[in-house]
Amino acid sequence: MRMGDEVFKKFGKTFKKGEVICKEGDIGNEMFIIHSGKVAITKMSRDLETTLAVLTDGEFFGEMAIIDNQPRSATAKAVEDSGVIVLSADIFESQISTNPKLIMRILRKMSNRLREADRKIKTLLYRDNSSRVTGTLMLLTQKHGEPRAGGGIKLDKEFSIKELVGMVGLPKPKVY
Repeated sequence: MRMGDEVFKKFGKTFKKGEVICKEGDIGNEMFIIHSGKVAITKMSRDLETTLAVLTDGEFFGEMAIIDNQPRSATAKAVEDSGVIVLSADIFESQISTNPKLIMRILRKMSNRLREADRKIKTLLYRDNSSRVTGTLMLLTQKHGEPRAGGGIKLDKEFSIKELVGMVGLPKPKVY
């Protein structure tokens, strides 16, 4: 049995591909940890859905709404069938109060997300579409790239064209 399987049995929920896990603007009373699968974090802006991140096993989301008691800042949707551990605010708070390593993990992750958001903002401020696509690809290679022996960079994660389009924040025809 994998680590976390017992926790998943107790607190887990399965989401089908395309199913919304939580929605931007909703009140958040729980946070989520991905046990298996892939989850896209998206935000609506000017009738265009932009992908902020695609998260996988072991990554978490939804903690901000518990921490600051504000509505959800983004929507989380299963990119593929996914198993997600759902922790209520009470369980989250009891874990925070007894587990300093968890606090540091969350702070590091939030710091990384803030830095990544700064880089994305810079990329999205590019006026021409080619620079936005190129800037997004550069961000992906910095975060998920591994140098190849013969030259070039290989991404350690697969991204579909739909996911890339969402990250660039442009309609699909403008990305090609």
